[in-house]
Amino acid sequence: MPDALQRDMSATGTSHLVAVSGQNVSLLAGLIIAAFAWVIGRRPAAGAAMVAIVGYTVLVGAQPSVIRSAIMGGLYILAIASGRQATAPLALFMAAAVMTAVDPQIVHEISFQLSFAATLGLVTLAPLLAQHMWVLVARSRLLSSVPWTRAVTDMFAVSLSASLFTVPISAITFGTISLISPVANLFITPAFLAVAVTSAIAAGLVAILPASTTVAAWIAWPPAEYMVQAAGWFAAIPFASANIAQVASTETAIPWYMALFAFTVWLSKRRLPEEPVDHFSLPMQRLAPAVGLATLAALAAILAWHTLAHDHQGRVSVTVLDVGQGEAILVEDAVGHRVLVDGGPNSQGIREALSHHLPFDDRRIDMVVLTHPQADHLGGLLEVLDSYNVSIVLDTSASVDSDLRDAWAESLTGSVPTVSAARRGQRIELAGGTLDIVAPAHDPAYKTLDLNDHSTILRLSVGEISFLLTGDLGNDGERLLMRSGEDIHADVLKVGHHGSRLSSSAEFLSRVDPSVSLISVGMDSPYGHPSQEVLGRLDESLLYRTDESGDITMSTDGTHLWVDTER
Repeated sequence: MPDALQRDMSATGTSHLVAVSGQNVSLLAGLIIAAFAWVIGRRPAAGAAMVAIVGYTVLVGAQPSVIRSAIMGGLYILAIASGRQATAPLALFMAAAVMTAVDPQIVHEISFQLSFAATLGLVTLAPLLAQHMWVLVARSRLLSSVPWTRAVTDMFAVSLSASLFTVPISAITFGTISLISPVANLFITPAFLAVAVTSAIAAGLVAILPASTTVAAWIAWPPAEYMVQAAGWFAAIPFASANIAQVASTETAIPWYMALFAFTVWLSKRRLPEEPVDHFSLPMQRLAPAVGLATLAALAAILAWHTLAHDHQGRVSVTVLDVGQGEAILVEDAVGHRVLVDGGPNSQGIREALSHHLPFDDRRIDMVVLTHPQADHLGGLLEVLDSYNVSIVLDTSASVDSDLRDAWAESLTGSVPTVSAARRGQRIELAGGTLDIVAPAHDPAYKTLDLNDHSTILRLSVGEISFLLTGDLGNDGERLLMRSGEDIHADVLKVGHHGSRLSSSAEFLSRVDPSVSLISVGMDSPYGHPSQEVLGRLDESLLYRTDESGDITMSTDGTHLWVDTER
């Protein structure tokens, strides 16, 4: 998963939703029963949950930890199906005892601890919470008249119970606790069920009809996208999580579980007030039209959002992608044509970066430009050729003997309709601007330069605004570029060679005279990039760095500049 998404889910206490663990198995069972018990009955819903557990276990590879978790979740389901929930805790402890007797070391495994704790919460606290919460909700005529309110109430009780029983384990293991978790889980956890169902449908559809990948992606996308966005929204709330590594310990976990036990006993002894009459008793067939219309409205809203989110508003944009210690730049013109300059060091980085900016259902990149054949610029482009439909490649004229360069050349053969070498004087016409190649040239002096100084240099002009993209250009290449007579003035400079001390000389910066400077660099760069010398020389311009700001997008209508950063 992308690092940003992992951070968001950790901050919101929803990481358990995407972990292949027993907590997930138990939670899946609980959510299915909570969602469908009021539609098809509790026992049929338990049967559906059992089928889902078996399918999930097979889907994730039937790892030993998941098999153990499936057994625990199965006990929970059997207790519900047989109407003997009171015996479920005893059965759970007996199952845990047998597993521990077979392998005493499993008590140290986080997956065993989470699955046992989550299932214990489901069989003890969740039913009590669901009953008391529904009585409170049912007092409101408005709330109780809304379809699916009982199912939502039960799902919240399930997710909250599992979260409360696993908080100490997560805190001790990971050193953090989510303060927003109860609220975030209320909105995110029910989507987990939808993700599981739609992903299973998509996987089955593609297995039967391999050509249906686009349709399958549209089926699986909406709930997954909702989960990703919701995690981001809640993680952005101030003080969403706290670092408690200094206080999280077994000693602090004991009082927590004692308090949970006392709360559960108190709920079980508390007499429930008389449950109000359900004000909404329409049969399911009368709800079908409303549910259908609501589903269509939701799909229409999703499609509208999907369209508006990628509206270019008549602007040309340049995005320096955060791909770690490497470089990749996405240029999009006013009507959505795409030029990708370099691809970063690896497939994971470029795949994650592009997924933030391109619609998942549009696998088009009109042109790829490789500035020079070093791994931190070339490594991810193999993934791009494999995963996207690329029409044109402007390859570097620099030659180097390496396995990566050979793999790149082999990938170009037959997979890209048009391949040519980049040379000074070439111009790419874009909607709203032009992209000119200003270096390298047919100049014998270039033969003496290293690969960095042989980088393909591009200048983008959009009305009164210009950008200079310099690859890994160093001081020697800068001198040749300044002597070439090319116009290298730019409002926005993509700083050469990640801010290396051997780049961005004072004379070169004086000629470019940028108002904004952008540096693509990995966090805690092992090469010491960017150097303090270069940062000092860039002091006159507004500076953005990918290690600090994430993806950096500069967009322009030819007169004004807008900047948008990931963080």
